Amino acid sequence: MVDLDDIVEDSRKRLSDELREGLWRRGVSEAQIDEYRLGYTSDPLPLKGRPVRDAYVFPLSDVSGNVRGIQVRGASRKDYCDYYPGMSVPFGLSQAAPHMWRSGVAWIVEGVYDLFPIQRTHPYVVAGLTANASGYLVRWLRRLVNVVYLAFDMDKTGRESARKFTEAHGEIFDVRRVDFPRVRLVNGDYSKDPNDLWSAWGNDRMAEYLRGVHEPR
Repeated sequence: MVDLDDIVEDSRKRLSDELREGLWRRGVSEAQIDEYRLGYTSDPLPLKGRPVRDAYVFPLSDVSGNVRGIQVRGASRKDYCDYYPGMSVPFGLSQAAPHMWRSGVAWIVEGVYDLFPIQRTHPYVVAGLTANASGYLVRWLRRLVNVVYLAFDMDKTGRESARKFTEAHGEIFDVRRVDFPRVRLVNGDYSKDPNDLWSAWGNDRMAEYLRGVHEPR
């Protein structure tokens, strides 16, 4: 049986300064690396599904901080793989839950890298790892919050997922969709998700924009 805590702790020991710089370039701060217990592995992990080598390790923890799964994402490529031996847990729930409880607010993004620029301004953000909120996440949201901001990707799938969430849960939550602007990136493409927007704007402008969408208490 795979011991997820052992995997997480071993991966944290392997996170060199050079690998940390790779995370910084993706919008992850040093404090967030520690708070979210991020790590690295150079070997395929003994997980079901497609193995990913040379990967960052993102623990998926429940509200009590117990590791229930992991996501691995290629450090040099865009490969990724999720592993849940049981329930499907979003990324960042254990860190966000106390802030959700105090504020009554939740933000939901799709990918793990989308979470970090937003978390520095709105600590009640979770990454669903998909454009759809799982039943597990919705059950916890019903216990913790009244207001839900949907900060999905700026594409057709993100818009459709926001519509479906609002139709399904609009009578339970005050649902607010975040319409991020699409800005031109250095490579000439246009931003498609919150992490892209951060890479174009940087910390200060991103924080200013997020406070304009919703000023935290």
